[in-house]
Formats: sequence, C-alpha cells, structure tokens
Amino acid sequence: MADKQHGGRRALIDSILFHREREGDRQILSDEALQRLIEGELKLSPEEVRELMHSPATLRRLRVLNALHRARQKSSLWQGSEMLLLAAAGEEEEPLQYLDSVDGLFSLHFFYDDSGEIQMLLKCDHGVIQQLAQSSRTLWVQDAEGTILLSGVPDEDGELAGPWPFSESPRAHFMTLGMAISIKPQRV
Repeated sequence: MADKQHGGRRALIDSILFHREREGDRQILSDEALQRLIEGELKLSPEEVRELMHSPATLRRLRVLNALHRARQKSSLWQGSEMLLLAAAGEEEEPLQYLDSVDGLFSLHFFYDDSGEIQMLLKCDHGVIQQLAQSSRTLWVQDAEGTILLSGVPDEDGELAGPWPFSESPRAHFMTLGMAISIKPQRV
C-alpha cells in the first residue's frame, strides 16, 4: 500500500515539475552546468534552485541528463573479464607463468611454493577492487568448464591467492579443457 502511495505521489510531482508549460521558458543552465550539477561539482545557491524549479524546460533536460549519467555509470561497472591462454608468454613445453585478462584488469600468476606445489596469485586493478567493496561482491575465477579455481575478496594490495586445484599443470589443463578463464563478480 505504501508503495502505491509513494508511486502516486511521485507521478503527481513528476507531472507538476516536468509536464507543465511556462510561456517564455527556456533552459536556464547549459548542459555542461547541468552535468556538473549531477556529478556534484556544481553547487547552486538557494536563489538558483528557485529559478531551476520554475523552469520546466531546464528540469526536463536535467532529468534526461541524469538518466544518461546513471546509464553510463551502470554500464561502466565491471561485469567480468576473460583470459586466454594464447595471451601467455612462453613455449608449449615451458611451465605457464602468467595470463593477463583481455581487458588488462587482471593478471593470474602461477608459481611453485617451497613444498613444490603450484600456487596461483591473481592481481587485480584497484578500480575493480573498489567496485567489489562497494557492492559486497567476491571474485570467482573459473576455467572453461566452470570449475572455480579461486574465489574470495582481494586484499588491500589487490591480490587473491590460492593453491592450483588440479594435479596436471595449468598449461596442460587449459590446453585440454579450453583456453579461456573467466573472472566474475559474485554476491557474498
């Protein structure tokens, strides 16, 4: 019931602000100024706010620019990355040392620990780490079959480590199974 009341009030406010016409009305702020307002870079005085509220043309343009801004923000959020074995350096006989993601946001390193076991170290771009922290998500690193190779939250240095889960080498595994690795955000 409260949602219907809120929706009804919202529709009324929208019709009052955006659908009214005023003779001689024009856009009183440039698109650049409106964009700066949306991004929080421009502060309006109380008088400027009153002028804005009395300009339906400016309010309509502000609404359009704000919708475009939200769409750009949503589309710029990291959705996932891919790694391909073809991007790795080295010959087929050499142990696989690292893979870089196609988008350049990640590198996955393979190394032997003191006991001779293969370990993985994922290095992440700091922008992705910030997005993960803000959205309470973890990373899943999966092979071509969907097997989770690594999962968790990168540390403050942007690193996530864990043991290689298979007995065969990383190069042999990826050559046999498929040469793609995906890195995806997952809800906690």
